[in-house]
Order: sequence, then C-alpha cells, then structure tokens
Amino acid sequence: MKAREKDQILSEIQADTLDYKNAIHGEIISELERSGYVDITRTKDGSFFDITDKGRTFLNSGGFSTIEKEKTKSKYNKALIWIICAISTAIIGAIISLIVNPQ
Repeated sequence: MKAREKDQILSEIQADTLDYKNAIHGEIISELERSGYVDITRTKDGSFFDITDKGRTFLNSGGFSTIEKEKTKSKYNKALIWIICAISTAIIGAIISLIVNPQ
C-alpha cells in the first residue's frame, strides 16, 4: 500500500468516517494497530477503530508520506555524495598524476 493510502485511512479513523472494507483495509488496519497508531475494539457487532495519541501525533507530523519523502531524499543524498566522491577522486588523481609526471 502506498503511504498516501495509509495516511488517508488513518485520517478517516481520526475523523470517524472510515467505511471499513476488510478486503481493502484489513492489511493497513493491522499494520496501524501493530504500530500502535490505532486501537481496535472487536465485538460481536463488528470492529471499532480509535486513533491513539501516538497515531494522532504521527499523523500531525506528516504521517507515512513524510517518512516516504525522507527515504527518497536520503537515497538521492547518498547518490549525490557518491558522485561527488567519484569526481573528487578523479580530479585528485589527475592532479597527482600531473605533479608526479610533469610534461
């Protein structure tokens, strides 16, 4: 599931507007419960979902979308560092080569 979908479901639980469909929401709801973002009360009449304080704080800080953006940003930063290191190494190697073997 996409981060945006998880955030949407968590927002709907917070607003008490979730139209629960087990086939669609079951996996995400279970993940939210394991993470401590949602409390599930199961009765003979069905399941009831409440957002926890941890879930409310998580959602207010950007939720899963923010985590996904940070991961993507981190990957780009690592790639950029590798590129800079490779270019720097090539330049330093060329300078050393010119110093050792002047022509």
